[in-house]
Amino acid sequence: MSDKQYFVPCPMGVEAALEEELKALGASRIDGSPGHRTFFGPKELGYRACLWLRTAIRVQELLATFEARTEQEFYDGVYSLPWERICGVDRSLAVDASIRNAFSKHSKYVGLLTKDAVVDRIRDRLGRRPNVDTHDPDLPLKITIQENKVYLYRNLNHRSLHKRGYRPVQVKSPLNEALAAGLILLSGWDRKSSLIDPMCGSGTFLLEAAGIALGLAPGLGRSFAFERFHDFDPNLWADLRQHALDRERDTHSLPSLPLLQGADRHGGALEIARTSRALAGLEGKVRFFHTELKTFHPGLEPSMVITNPPYGHRIGTDPGELKETWKDLGDFLRRECGGGVAWILCGNKELTRGLRLRTERRIPVRNGSLDCRFLKYSIRRKEDLAK
Repeated sequence: MSDKQYFVPCPMGVEAALEEELKALGASRIDGSPGHRTFFGPKELGYRACLWLRTAIRVQELLATFEARTEQEFYDGVYSLPWERICGVDRSLAVDASIRNAFSKHSKYVGLLTKDAVVDRIRDRLGRRPNVDTHDPDLPLKITIQENKVYLYRNLNHRSLHKRGYRPVQVKSPLNEALAAGLILLSGWDRKSSLIDPMCGSGTFLLEAAGIALGLAPGLGRSFAFERFHDFDPNLWADLRQHALDRERDTHSLPSLPLLQGADRHGGALEIARTSRALAGLEGKVRFFHTELKTFHPGLEPSMVITNPPYGHRIGTDPGELKETWKDLGDFLRRECGGGVAWILCGNKELTRGLRLRTERRIPVRNGSLDCRFLKYSIRRKEDLAK
């Protein structure tokens, strides 16, 4: 069986982490640019990517690529594919399009033209046309046009892969789970040392860290679009899921995990964190405390701190209060985390001055629409400071 080509978008800045995940799955010919990676592999690898990737947003299988400088060339290129075998009349479809410097400036029109070519081909071959279902299609298609080069994909997943299924509601300033996992992987955390988030909000960093440490498959509790494809292999998928289930049972029986603790002053966010912990099956693996930074004492000096403090976007906070929060964070790191390493996500470089710490490394990332930096700090012990 020949290898297929896959396209995997991810949050901007965590491409290196995604690449390492792909290598661990056995992907070959990994390539890409900011915001995505491409790779080659058999159908099994596409299934495993949906099941195991933590830093990915989607997994898309390339069906065709061709040049189209006119509307007719585009229609003909899409029509030429054997849609009667890919979709048939008993499957619904939907098309999402994104374009740049193409024959049309309107992505919705390109999507409609794609749909027309697909259903016309099926009607001409089979005498009937399939349904269009924009909410829950059996075959979600993705069209990308760049400089008249057309890429036609089918999405292997319906919902974004960052939606693990453990988040009951969205909080005011959510941290994307795929971004959180990517930042943890980029931090170099060894999965054995203690990890603290002193401003944990709804607990995304810590819940992702627990899943990483336990080796859990983030896609195990959800369904995927490829399960409704004509060429779906149910036996292969059942074997892959069973392997992940067996591994989950084995890891949950481990005697202990590294210390994973979070704290926040907002009780509502912590209620979401605790509910998410239960839905993720991580009761007893992560601890949450309702307390201010000034009164949070982890009980031991953590090896690593990873946190996403407020920086003035999305959360309407007084500028003076923001500065005080960052000063409190710096005080906490010096007071409780000597000898450890702190990684802090920030979208306002002026606020980092309040930490009164020297930045060792900066990784540019995109948190939603915000350009941010993931900043590394080594925290000296009190006795070292006294020398």
